[in-house]
Amino acid sequence: RSRGLGDVYKRQVSEQIMALNSVKTEIKSLSSALSTLDANAKSRDKQQMFTATTVNEFDTSLQLLLERMERLEAILVSKS
Repeated sequence: RSRGLGDVYKRQVSEQIMALNSVKTEIKSLSSALSTLDANAKSRDKQQMFTATTVNEFDTSLQLLLERMERLEAILVSKS
């Protein structure tokens, strides 16, 4: 028996709906993966900011310590 145009149309619509659902599922998956990457990037940015702040604080402490050592050295030299 040959199919009528209506049967062909219904089959094509059904296939297109299945393909559309597959695309929707893939989009949701990609969106989730993108959200994860974004969260990881934000976390990495926070870690980098923390590291930069810590290094800056350490550098400041070293500078203060060096200045103190220079003052102590000057006192020792003046007493000798």
